[in-house]
Amino acid sequence: MSVQITTAFVEQYKGNVEHLVQQKGSRLRDSVRLEQVTGKNAYFEQLGTTVASKRTSRHSDTPRLDVPHARRRVSLVDYDWADLNGVAA
Repeated sequence: MSVQITTAFVEQYKGNVEHLVQQKGSRLRDSVRLEQVTGKNAYFEQLGTTVASKRTSRHSDTPRLDVPHARRRVSLVDYDWADLNGVAA
């Protein structure tokens, strides 16, 4: 019995990994934002952090807290990339 890994074993392993990835999906899927964008630009609102103020008396006015706000623009650009591995020069 040969102890070398053949190309067939490598291709089978690769196929199994790709199949499992397609079934399970990405572990980072819940960490990113998925939104449909129409056009060349999109805008996203960002709200900063605040701290609640302590209530000091009964029936007092509710304090108004200003929340830091920023607006970000993203521009959509198409990219192309190709890898020519395995092609004889």
